[in-house]
Amino acid sequence: MARQVTVQAPAKVNLCLDVVGEDGKGYHLLDGVMLAVDLYDTLTLRLEEGKGLEVACNRPGIPLDESNLAVKAAKAFLQQRGENISGKLRMEINKKIPAQAGMAGGSADAAAVLQGLNHLLGTEWELPRLMETGLSVGSDVPFCLAGGCARARGRGEKLEPLPLPGGVLVIAKPSGGNDTRKVFALYDAFEGQLPRPDVEGMVEALHRQDVKGVGRTMGNVFEPVCALESVSALVSAMKAKGALGAAMTGTGTAVAGLFANESAAQSCLESLQRQQPPLEYLGIHRPVAGGAKVVGALP
Repeated sequence: MARQVTVQAPAKVNLCLDVVGEDGKGYHLLDGVMLAVDLYDTLTLRLEEGKGLEVACNRPGIPLDESNLAVKAAKAFLQQRGENISGKLRMEINKKIPAQAGMAGGSADAAAVLQGLNHLLGTEWELPRLMETGLSVGSDVPFCLAGGCARARGRGEKLEPLPLPGGVLVIAKPSGGNDTRKVFALYDAFEGQLPRPDVEGMVEALHRQDVKGVGRTMGNVFEPVCALESVSALVSAMKAKGALGAAMTGTGTAVAGLFANESAAQSCLESLQRQQPPLEYLGIHRPVAGGAKVVGALP
């Protein structure tokens, strides 16, 4: 059994996202397409002398109590495992995924903890068991465990694997973030007709490996609900620089633009680098096939 493991967890973007109802228990029912990208949080989990749980993070302002999904995931895993661990569990979180961006940074960390503890403690749970535990922590955690590209329904946990899209993504986040609960409240209070993304059209385009079709069907029902000028400006700027499609991801505020090739993406990135005020995050990223995974272990 290892005494230390290192886990990488990729960020998530929503290529398209719609709300299709409610489940009667206070949750909105979603339908859309999620994609894992090569932007990672890295977590190191280590068993040390002592007792309890200790958490550290490289990013100031990240809560280290049970409001952190990584802490919730650790407690859920250990409770379900039903055995006391020998020693203190220390978790070090190295965050690269921007916060309040709609990129599932907290859920990615939770997925990393579940994979890490599974390896660290020799539990050997299969992916479906980990995903079930993850759902008790957060709706995006099952996808962050599975990764790749998937149609996500229900609360986001009913996953149908899809082929990875071609192309390259530019991801940009303006300063400031959105609170997920407030965005859903804005959606509930919204009056008028909302444009609905063509989820079926995107699924068909992915199966055809039609990157232009994927771009054409990108959309997010929360984008007009939030009506943020900074988000709208990014979507417009990406399309003006040749994006096949662009949309806010999740409940925002990051925007993902899909480009046919690296050179087109690079041209957009260089243009956005000159934007004022400066963006909080900007990068070129590619789809990845997996979710959270152990990348190193020490005995």
